Amino acid sequence: MSDDRWSKYYDVTGGREPRDLFVRGFESVDPLLPKIGADIGFGAGNEVLFLLNQGWKAIAIDAENEAGERLRSKVGEEANLELIISKYENVSFPSTSLLHAGYAIPFCHPDHFEEVWQRLSNSISTGGIFCGQLFGVNDAWSDNESMTFHSRDQVTSLLSGFEILELEEEEGTKGTATGGDKYWHIFHIMARKL
Repeated sequence: MSDDRWSKYYDVTGGREPRDLFVRGFESVDPLLPKIGADIGFGAGNEVLFLLNQGWKAIAIDAENEAGERLRSKVGEEANLELIISKYENVSFPSTSLLHAGYAIPFCHPDHFEEVWQRLSNSISTGGIFCGQLFGVNDAWSDNESMTFHSRDQVTSLLSGFEILELEEEEGTKGTATGGDKYWHIFHIMARKL
């Protein structure tokens, strides 16, 4: 997306509630695990703000400087916030009990996806929760060679080190956050690290 489209995305999504899948993931975390959560591709920061409001340490990761600037303007120098502005392939993911990647990691280049997924998976504590989305091979954006798309079999293979709590495959034409319709092929995932 261009910088202007990201700005519009942040404007449109900045006031929404945290995603339902994220909230269910948060509620599924073992209360004995450390209260540390990460949001990859945090965008407008809604899930990060939720974590901070719950007294958790929040690790916010995004490639866009504007996302970081907007989040800092909302929370200032919050002690429980670790802000990382970097492409996913350059991030050493800190250890977490909850890792959220809402519509984010499909934007990782296919040449780097497998390595990023491995580091991301390794960062989740045993018993911790992954929740987020992967895009399927039938998605309208699947001709974008800088993005990563998966079949259902590939998704289940990626989750081999997890107990799958939810795996919903969705296909159809729906609106985008910034307006207009597109054909979506999405895997909504919640899984517990084994």
